[in-house]
Amino acid sequence: MELLIQPTMIESASFPTTCSSRSWCACAAPAPPRAPGWSRAGGVACGLVSRTLPGLTFRDIPVSEIKSALASVPRGTAVSLLEIRPSRSMSLAEGKLDDARAKSLLRSATRFSPKEIVFVLRQCPMFKPGRDITIALPCFLRATSIELDTCSHRITPPAGELPVLEMLSISGNIVNVGSLLNFFPRLRVLRITFRGVKPASLATLHGYGPKLTYVNKIAKTGKGKGGNAKSICRLCDRDISGSYSRVKAHLLKMGDGGVKPCPKVTIDILVQLKSEQDKADASSKSNTPLNIPLPSDGNGSGSKRKASAIEASFDLDTRNKLDALIARMFYTAGLPFNLARNPWFRQAFIFAASSKLGGYVPPSYNKIRTTLLVQEKTHVERMLQPIKSTWSSKGVSIVSDGWSDPQRRPLLNFMAVTEDGPMFLRAINAAGDTKSKEYIFERLVETIDFIGAENVVQVVTDNASNCRGAGLMVEQKYPHIFWTPCVVHTLNLAWRSICAERTEADPEYEFCNWISDVSSDAQQIRNFIMNHSMRLSMFNEFSKLKFLAIAETRFASQIVMLKRFREIKDALTSLVVCPRWSDYRDKEVKAQFVKDKILSDLWWDKVNYILDFSEPIYAMIRAADTDKPCLHLMYEMWDSMIEKVKKIIYRHEGKEEHEHSPFYDVVNEILQSRWLKNNTPLHCLAHSLNPKYYTEAWLVEVAGREAPHVDQEISTERNKCFRRMFGDGPELHKIKKQFGNFSLFAAEFSSFDSIEDRTYLEPKIWWGIHGNSAPELQKLALKLLGQPSSSSCAQRNWSTYGLIHSTARNRLNPGRAEDLVYVHQNLRLISRRSGEYSSGPTRFWDIGGDTHDMFGGGADFLQEVVLSLDEPELDALIDDLQTLENEAD
Repeated sequence: MELLIQPTMIESASFPTTCSSRSWCACAAPAPPRAPGWSRAGGVACGLVSRTLPGLTFRDIPVSEIKSALASVPRGTAVSLLEIRPSRSMSLAEGKLDDARAKSLLRSATRFSPKEIVFVLRQCPMFKPGRDITIALPCFLRATSIELDTCSHRITPPAGELPVLEMLSISGNIVNVGSLLNFFPRLRVLRITFRGVKPASLATLHGYGPKLTYVNKIAKTGKGKGGNAKSICRLCDRDISGSYSRVKAHLLKMGDGGVKPCPKVTIDILVQLKSEQDKADASSKSNTPLNIPLPSDGNGSGSKRKASAIEASFDLDTRNKLDALIARMFYTAGLPFNLARNPWFRQAFIFAASSKLGGYVPPSYNKIRTTLLVQEKTHVERMLQPIKSTWSSKGVSIVSDGWSDPQRRPLLNFMAVTEDGPMFLRAINAAGDTKSKEYIFERLVETIDFIGAENVVQVVTDNASNCRGAGLMVEQKYPHIFWTPCVVHTLNLAWRSICAERTEADPEYEFCNWISDVSSDAQQIRNFIMNHSMRLSMFNEFSKLKFLAIAETRFASQIVMLKRFREIKDALTSLVVCPRWSDYRDKEVKAQFVKDKILSDLWWDKVNYILDFSEPIYAMIRAADTDKPCLHLMYEMWDSMIEKVKKIIYRHEGKEEHEHSPFYDVVNEILQSRWLKNNTPLHCLAHSLNPKYYTEAWLVEVAGREAPHVDQEISTERNKCFRRMFGDGPELHKIKKQFGNFSLFAAEFSSFDSIEDRTYLEPKIWWGIHGNSAPELQKLALKLLGQPSSSSCAQRNWSTYGLIHSTARNRLNPGRAEDLVYVHQNLRLISRRSGEYSSGPTRFWDIGGDTHDMFGGGADFLQEVVLSLDEPELDALIDDLQTLENEAD
């Protein structure tokens, strides 16, 4: 295809007399013989510099070639008529590129200052809904007529007024008709074709009524998007200051409008204006929400009972109406009932009821998500300052974890954890970046610098290779900061290894594969009953407790599932022996399998055995899966947990202490290998600073226990910590001397009170009372004894993120979602420090809710549980379901 710009003769009356009687046309037709002075490929006639062309027309030409042709037109050339009707590509990818080029082409057309412009973008043959772009109407200052068709793409108002535009024909997705029309003060003719526009936008157009054609809006005199404006009547040139009501009164000759009627409005014009106003009123009324009566309003069938004196004094009718309005807000928006316990929900209405707020209107949609959100985040940052001021004395653990939002964008969140609780810092959108160890390291360094490297004790992540690599790089850059793998993640990996399905060729198959078989059987039983509505209905008749379907990503999910099986054993037995069980003959083989397993004592013995020997592991997961300080307890908990597992297995197998147990050997090897990977010098140092571990009462509890300063492994790792933290100078010698006095009960640590209180006082309390003789060691102890041992708070934060950035709100951009999570998470932290959190009508407002009725009976528990184990109140509910069931009876 060859592009040739050729002259086309037309009547000179079609153009101003100052222009030549020819227009310039470009088309995809075969090129005629070239005349002297013409150039190809978008060239223009020579000698046309700094003059006015009657017209330029481009039809069925690719957008890229039109843009090249326009670029070759000399600067300063004006055009009376500019017509652009580009061709469209057949492929979807090229169509998208054409749309972007057309948007740029429309903007570049402003340099020709056309008086008339026609721009028609036809629909791509491969068009798919949802791929529209936004096209802003350019400022054509000389244009008196515009025809613009953007297919179904969004059209937004121009950046400034089009002062002489009289005729406008637009087709597309017009975002805001009202805002668009405000930019055309001399508009006389308007044609609009709506594509992909909501009905509410059409009502906006009708709402302009007679004002559209006969009034020229000059300027706004009020603040914001609404308010009064200064206008000029195009018929009588009278200035009108005020709202649209005055404009309507002026044009429709309404004497009570505070403005003189227009003398130039004839009978025909008046009939037309009233017709337009009636249409506008009808359209506005049809888009007004239906006023559905409230329950407190009655059904209108009879007269209301006369209120008593007491009811009238308390205005009970008004109170009941407000209650009904609040309840309707909950029902129509699908809000959880737990919101009624939210302290700020209650404070808002209490404040409004006790204040004189006549005419108050709640904040708008945009104000809540922009101005008020920024204001609240700033205020929360100020409220967090008292906690941040303690970082230097209490120490900080940086906890990080990764996640993907509903749009599959990878996110990294960072939290600062002290004994006061976890503080959300930020969530980074890692889209387009590889989450390598170098990338994670750079983000960790940014967070460390924000907190202050001298305040950071450790960085806690999961055990992924990139996180481990980033943690080791942090240790190299900051020797006094330690990378600590999440102990809960480590324990969960250990339990999965124990429960993993094995092949017959595996030497551990004989001893361990029965665990995965039992777990698989339990899952099949649950799925069979849950997937058959009649059998599920029968089961619900026998049990007030429901099956638990816990995701595989949850910690110790198999243990929790089997715990629930043991609690509903009697109900399952009653179910399968019920005569109605055999009435449903669908999938008889599967039904017989379920029945055989439930009635098998041997199978239940295996379930009980799994729960018995896993109880120490599960108990440690629960203890570590909290935000409470437990770093100093981990070393002892690992040793005690392995010893308890051994006792249970040996007791079940009937073996003596000195005998060999192949099953225990497998379990012990898995637990030991995981502990070696999880143990760090920081665990050993924190363990050494616990005063309780030096007391006689603790040492004699278990045979063979040693004090931390006697244990070789602990002493070696502790000395590594001292050297990394204090270097090789005099500070190292001072800290070692102070630790020697502490561990040997020497100097000030030899007093009777100091020795006696080691047994009874909490470690931090003890150091606060008796550690002043060793200030450097005391400062170190107070930091380490307040640190967590897991990254669970970062993983739980994704539940908050999922609540806020849900599937229903998946268009939230990551920045606004981060602000919402920041406000939500940190307000919870601040709220939990108050006394009202655990008492009164707002107690535990941020947990429980519609999924778990914290104050109800067992029958209300749902079958889906995705709780973390960090909530002690909810833990108690899960563990005491039988008690709740009895209370409900």
